[in-house]
Amino acid sequence: MKFAEMQAICGLRTTQEVVDNLEALPDCAGVYMIFGDTAELLEGTDYDRIEGRPPFRVGGTDLLYVGSSSNLRARISCHLRDDSTTSTFRMSIGCLLQRNLDLEIFSHPIRATFNFGPGEPRLTRWMCLNTAIAIWPCTHADELEKALIKGLPAPINIADRRGHPYAQFLQGVRDRANDRAGRLRRKATWAPPCEKGRSRPN
Repeated sequence: MKFAEMQAICGLRTTQEVVDNLEALPDCAGVYMIFGDTAELLEGTDYDRIEGRPPFRVGGTDLLYVGSSSNLRARISCHLRDDSTTSTFRMSIGCLLQRNLDLEIFSHPIRATFNFGPGEPRLTRWMCLNTAIAIWPCTHADELEKALIKGLPAPINIADRRGHPYAQFLQGVRDRANDRAGRLRRKATWAPPCEKGRSRPN
């Protein structure tokens, strides 16, 4: 599929629209693409020089991330709830926006990972104001996801781009946040109120 054809069929919806209508999302397999404001998100990361090619742009906004799922509604909902432990995309952009949004790293009380504690709603709000989502229900979603990540500049994707210098930089940012969470694990923990004190099935 050519880029021009992709641009024509990318039915972008603002993230706020998606949040307001989660139940309307298809509960089938497919691919989703998250677009957003790269100026703020990638400021100071030297991404433009490292990437060396223009962003994939639809409707004046740049591609950030490509994902796939056997259930689009369930997976996209994970990105939009106030808990970064359910979303590597949230973890990554939260680390990049940590100073701008005054986010602090917290250790999750159950999982060996991190989130942004009481700052999680600020991160969700930033996503609602600054990102949009395109959704493609389809079969063989994982194959299409890999092809899109290979063919398009998707700065927030790490998997399937591990040899890319920016993906390595972003993985390092995430690893440092996870290390900090590990040091704090017995000192400061936070989880959404509905989850505190109980585990969820894997």
